[in-house]
Amino acid sequence: MSTQAGATRQALTKSLIENFEIPLPPIAEQKRIVGILSDRLAAVDQARQATEAQLEAAQALPAAYLRQIFNKVETNFSDYRFRLKQVCEAIVDCEHKTAPTQEEGIPMVRTANIRNGIIDFTNSRRVSEETYTKWTARLEPKANDLILAREAPIGEVGIIPVDQRACLGQRTVLIRADHQKAVAKYIMYFLLTPNSKEEMFRLSGGSLVPHLNMSDIRGFQITLPPYEVQQQIAEKLDAKAQDTTSLYQSLQDQLDTINALPAAFLRQAFNGEL
Repeated sequence: MSTQAGATRQALTKSLIENFEIPLPPIAEQKRIVGILSDRLAAVDQARQATEAQLEAAQALPAAYLRQIFNKVETNFSDYRFRLKQVCEAIVDCEHKTAPTQEEGIPMVRTANIRNGIIDFTNSRRVSEETYTKWTARLEPKANDLILAREAPIGEVGIIPVDQRACLGQRTVLIRADHQKAVAKYIMYFLLTPNSKEEMFRLSGGSLVPHLNMSDIRGFQITLPPYEVQQQIAEKLDAKAQDTTSLYQSLQDQLDTINALPAAFLRQAFNGEL
């Protein structure tokens, strides 16, 4: 490497490249190394493609499980149809202004923090106790409440874990199930089904920036079987979600290992270890 005059970055000069020394074994040995590397890199590429296909299939599993289970629910409990407002204690809109944030404090859940039934608190912005009190004046969020995204992206929903405080960000809605009638996790999974997502998009008018009105959310129809059945379904889907997460992480680790192989093979080759 050579530093050019007046430059703050290092750059390779033409003469340095031309005079760069490389180990050059006899042509027969070069061909042998190239042959081994070509075979190994081709195998790596095949393994990468296979693992990426498995990852894609794993990503599709949650929707497939939801579709499979709730298609049966719709068939077996077609008479158990309710408006969301009929089975909830409260459905409360967020404040329609941006909360002042700070480095530390209580997490504010924005639409970007909600994905596939999970609220990601690790990357959420923070608000002070004073801001939290003002922003939760209508209803303070608590464990097992749902937070629904009204737009960007429409219909994403997650559940607040035990011992976790949360403040609603813009374009979100707090949904508190009536625990005498409904299992919060069941409602969450129902809202995550492909059919529910399609219905929300239809209700939004299908515009470039889909937006759910509060009246549409309160009036959203769900199929709600007896409480015990809801609990069984929620527990079954929780188990499926855990299995899928474990499978996805295992495949991602496998892909990371595969992606590291070419560099390892090249090091072996040029260290004379092939």
